[in-house]
Amino acid sequence: MKTVSSTNIKEQKKIEEELTLLSQYAQDAIIQMNSDGLITYWNKSAGRLFGYTEKEVLGKNFHSLIAPERYQKAHKIGFSKFKKSGQGAAINKILELEGIRKDGAEFPVELSLSAVRVKGEWNAIGIIRDITKRKKIEQKLRDSEEKLLTLFNNINDAIYILDLDGNFIDVNATACKRLGYERREFLQMHVRDIIAPELIVENPQLIDEKIWIKKDIIETVHVTKSGKRIPVEIYDKQSLYQNEPAIIAVSRDITSRKIAEQQLKESEKKYKNLSKELELILDNIPALIFYKDTKNKFIRVNKYIADAHNMKKEELVGKSLFELYSKEQAQAYWNDDLEVINSGKPKINYEEPWKTKDGLRWALTSKIPLIDVNRDVIGIIGTSIDITERKKGESLKRLFTERLEEEVQSRTKDIMEVLEKQKLYLDQIEKSSRFKTEFMATMSHELRTPLNAIIGFTDLLSESAFGKLNEEQKEFVKDIDESSNHLLEMITDILDISKIEAGKVILTVEEINLNNLVNHVISTFMPLYNEKGLIIKKKGLKKEQLIFADRIKFKQIIYNLLSNAIKFTEKGKVTFEFRDNKDTWGFIVKDTGIGIAEKDFSIIFKDFKRVKSAYVDSILGSGLGLALTKRLVNLHGGNILFTSELGKGTTFTFTIPKNLKNKVSGEKKVESFLSKL
Repeated sequence: MKTVSSTNIKEQKKIEEELTLLSQYAQDAIIQMNSDGLITYWNKSAGRLFGYTEKEVLGKNFHSLIAPERYQKAHKIGFSKFKKSGQGAAINKILELEGIRKDGAEFPVELSLSAVRVKGEWNAIGIIRDITKRKKIEQKLRDSEEKLLTLFNNINDAIYILDLDGNFIDVNATACKRLGYERREFLQMHVRDIIAPELIVENPQLIDEKIWIKKDIIETVHVTKSGKRIPVEIYDKQSLYQNEPAIIAVSRDITSRKIAEQQLKESEKKYKNLSKELELILDNIPALIFYKDTKNKFIRVNKYIADAHNMKKEELVGKSLFELYSKEQAQAYWNDDLEVINSGKPKINYEEPWKTKDGLRWALTSKIPLIDVNRDVIGIIGTSIDITERKKGESLKRLFTERLEEEVQSRTKDIMEVLEKQKLYLDQIEKSSRFKTEFMATMSHELRTPLNAIIGFTDLLSESAFGKLNEEQKEFVKDIDESSNHLLEMITDILDISKIEAGKVILTVEEINLNNLVNHVISTFMPLYNEKGLIIKKKGLKKEQLIFADRIKFKQIIYNLLSNAIKFTEKGKVTFEFRDNKDTWGFIVKDTGIGIAEKDFSIIFKDFKRVKSAYVDSILGSGLGLALTKRLVNLHGGNILFTSELGKGTTFTFTIPKNLKNKVSGEKKVESFLSKL
């Protein structure tokens, strides 16, 4: 029998202790399991990785650390092999699984299994590594490859990849779309197949690989599958593709540029002709027209200004003002020129004196800056029209005005009579306005009847009362339903406004539990404000707060204000506040929405008026809600106003009097009702 010396036992224990110490400080988790999968050893890295202490985990089944669906794979490949072997052969499998931490969080791990004999029994040792970072890097790499492929296929330029013999290796989607070939067709083709044949005849070296690699961009013509010719601009570069030498050619369609170049050539020809035509036009305009540079020199003039100076046009060009006028007058003209040149702004229609050999005359002058292609001022363009006769006419006009005033006084009596007639016309207009209001009320009522039928039948269709609808039909029915309800709301608002203006609305005042009414209105908007994540707050409202008002009309006021606040608030909160004042009840609806620009304040309570913005336009509305709200508040004898700041929200405040009986004393029905309270 072979004996083991105590020295060997000590050395073995020392080695085991060192290995244990090494495993405790290893970066990877090291877990030992018996043949039943129960954990018998757990290092510190395992504790950091999974969040368990050694005491918590010893004796637990290893499968509790692995996501169940992934554990089955590990068990099938690793542990089942380990148990069936019965001899602890190395498993030699590295698996990627999902680990489960103590807090339930899952994370990707790499598991390496091997077998070891412990006290005569075979155990499994698992080395587990957190591969979260590696997985992220792999995902980024995949994303990068997808982006590169997307860029390759969606770039506006065609990309061709060829071998050094001129055969296509790969092309992008733009190349296929432009030339009309499928990718598989390209891979059977040579570069000569897409170049215009006459160009190859003229220059056979065009398809020689020795001249493909160009330092400069070259232009050529490609031919599509259908025979269409496309001028292109190509940049070639030799590179590696799939580890093999290749040529990458980027081809840009320059059809538009070629057309523009041709148009430019034609334009230059036309400009030469136009310049002659312009000169002819300028010479026939009865005004002094001139172009001057920044040095006070004429660079172009028309016939009228040349004739005014008894010179030919070519003689006047190149001269300055100081060569034509007295120093004082030339300086005055030049000061006007400098004002336009230095400011870059025109000086339009101003009067100036004009001394000629025939005496003093007057001119109406305009000067505008002459701009070059770089937007720099290089001079002025001026026009002067002789208005001497007009000035004389103005003198006569003043005389005529004086005489006219005398005539006006004598005609005052006639005007007063006309005013009386106008008053009669205004009375007729007022009657017509009332007729319009009554007509609108009647028409709105008549329109609601067929709309109710449309909405009713739409609901039946939506509920499949007449057969099941497909998805497209459901979408159409939904559109009909939304449009019909929107139109019905608008007609109802028109009807209400028309009735109020026609004096046909009578308040039915009753005692109202304000808290219940507000809660009911808020509940109708729950889906909308929950979807937006808005907070709805109430302030100053007692559970049994009672007020007196027309229940239906007051509820409509609250509904309209809260509806607007929620619709035009994307985040934040909407607040309803009640104030019990001395003589009135006060109500405040405040939001943190888009707000109203000060320039739009004047249209807020006007009929059919809405603030112009992309956000407002995206929300259905008729522009009648606030107009009707104001009328309903006024009908109660109250007032409504608002404050707002663009981007920060809006606050609407309205009051109704506590002594409602006195406010609506003309409404007998209200007086009768209040007298019973």
